[in-house]
Amino acid sequence: MKVQPMPISPQPQLSSTALLDQAPLSPDEIDHLSELVAHTLGTTNDIILVQSEAIVALEAIAKSVAGPGIKAFNVVTGPYGVGFGNWMREVGSDVTDFAFPFERVADAEITATEILRHRPQIVSLVHAEAATGGTNDAATIIDAAHQVGAITVLDAVASIGAEPVLTDKWNVDVVAIGAQKALAGPAGMSAVSVSQRAWEFIDANSVSPSGSVLSLTDWRDSWLRSDRLTVPGLPNWLEGRALTAALERIHNENLAQVTKRHNAAAQATLAGMEALGLAPWQQGDPVSYAPVATAISIAGFPQLLALNTGLITQGGGVLGGKLLRINHYGLAASLDSVNTALRHLAHALKRDLQPALEAAQLAWDERCL
Repeated sequence: MKVQPMPISPQPQLSSTALLDQAPLSPDEIDHLSELVAHTLGTTNDIILVQSEAIVALEAIAKSVAGPGIKAFNVVTGPYGVGFGNWMREVGSDVTDFAFPFERVADAEITATEILRHRPQIVSLVHAEAATGGTNDAATIIDAAHQVGAITVLDAVASIGAEPVLTDKWNVDVVAIGAQKALAGPAGMSAVSVSQRAWEFIDANSVSPSGSVLSLTDWRDSWLRSDRLTVPGLPNWLEGRALTAALERIHNENLAQVTKRHNAAAQATLAGMEALGLAPWQQGDPVSYAPVATAISIAGFPQLLALNTGLITQGGGVLGGKLLRINHYGLAASLDSVNTALRHLAHALKRDLQPALEAAQLAWDERCL
């Protein structure tokens, strides 16, 4: 039976040569990609390229640093924080989940005080939760962690490219990133930066994975500590080259401009939705709203439950029926995308669109010009 190819429309078609007939990644390409990741993170720490989506990188981190008898303090402000704590428990760590309602970010001062009181060996947190639209004050929390000598772990998958992630300035030991959000890149390869003190901590952990897709030390030992003449295994060449292209595009635009564009999109979305009579789902100081995505409370607006366009998505899991998200990240961090989202909202609500467009334009101009 002849199998017909599935149409990819409306995405541009790629030739079979572009998709299939490529050589494996060369050592020079691996080094160049690693340098781009390090530059994006603002770090001189080692870069581990993980041959999978960032959820695998995060589990690899959790199971590399955690283990029996190791005390961990896990800041929870959304579903990804919950998952990270559970992974650490699976390998025997004594995990304290310091949790906040998902509609609020962590109170950094209270969190810092609790870290000083608990004196953990690991402090982990999600920088920005795209699922909830909130950004945590990573710098303050990480500073408290280092005051007690803890290894710090930062999930920056949703924040990288949308807002500053200052790995060395904040002195973060382990940072995970993915490219599928603000970096507008592929989902199939992620990256982790690891400090020297984190390596020492991982090496002292008897249950840290090795010979596994969840191992961080395998790539270190077979590549970073080698002569780098032979690439270990077969790293994903399609995803690897796509990630390289995405990061080159980011730096050609200028990383600071990319984050400025995301902030402008977030502020334009906020202004426009408020003109439509909607409120952000996140509570507290607006400075804590994440630039990567805006969460909108849909309480009292059942007509919004049907919206699901990609640019607009419904809350998942425990967030279902409570919020929807405007995913103004990557190439969608633009006034055109914000306006498209506002048109969908206005149509569903049967409200006048024009005031929302005008409010969005004003907010965009104030922040992007």
